[in-house]
Amino acid sequence: MIVDFFAPPHLHGRLRPTLQHRLDVAIDASDWPEAADTLAALIDTWPVAGTVETAWARWTAEADPLALSILSRAREIMTLVGVAPQALPLPAPLPPHQTCKGDALVAARAALCAQAADGALSGVLFESPVPETAAARLALGELRMEAPAQLAVERYGVPGLLAPDAPAWEQTFGAAPPGRPGPTLGIRCDFATLPGTPAQLRNGDPSPVGWLLWTGPAEPVPVAAPVIRFLGALHEGLQAANQAAGLDLERGREVVDELIRLGALGAA
Repeated sequence: MIVDFFAPPHLHGRLRPTLQHRLDVAIDASDWPEAADTLAALIDTWPVAGTVETAWARWTAEADPLALSILSRAREIMTLVGVAPQALPLPAPLPPHQTCKGDALVAARAALCAQAADGALSGVLFESPVPETAAARLALGELRMEAPAQLAVERYGVPGLLAPDAPAWEQTFGAAPPGRPGPTLGIRCDFATLPGTPAQLRNGDPSPVGWLLWTGPAEPVPVAAPVIRFLGALHEGLQAANQAAGLDLERGREVVDELIRLGALGAA
């Protein structure tokens, strides 16, 4: 089950170690597309693990659009590590839709868009890729404007018919809430140094980058690598954290303020 796959025992015992190993192998082989996809999946295990149980409950109860985005990303990560994920249940009857071969879209455009404009068609499931021609792109753009669930169907398949407002994964979460300043600060997220960002890896650059990672509905944030050393030593006090990161007192205070703003630190 999707929820069990991201539960702590499997998450820490198998999933993240598997992704880390795949990432190391891909970087050693200079397989940069694989490395970028694997790093993105590893980073995304934090927000997925923190939200997947609630997403499952909301999807099965009310076909919640945000839940569809989360569950679909969870299924993508499972597929990446060689696990066939369960199909998502359909908690409501499907609205009117059609199937169409991709190369038939141009000829069918007028009829499909007319049905969609009349409210008789929510989306079209393509049985084959839509050709990369100007006419096909124009037809697809018009279909997306007229059929309310078309973009969601293209992103998420049949379940998208039930959640036309489902966002793309990249738009699912916002920033973590900022922390509160105080005399005693606690760390409010996980943190790690990883080999770059997915975009860097696609360009063949595995230079280390720090990451702030929340197990919950907050977007991971890349930061300078010294910030991770700062957080790693903060339990020993601000002076020790500054020394670990190579910061003077003034710069260390600026880092604290920025981490509070990002929600990585907050009053204990």
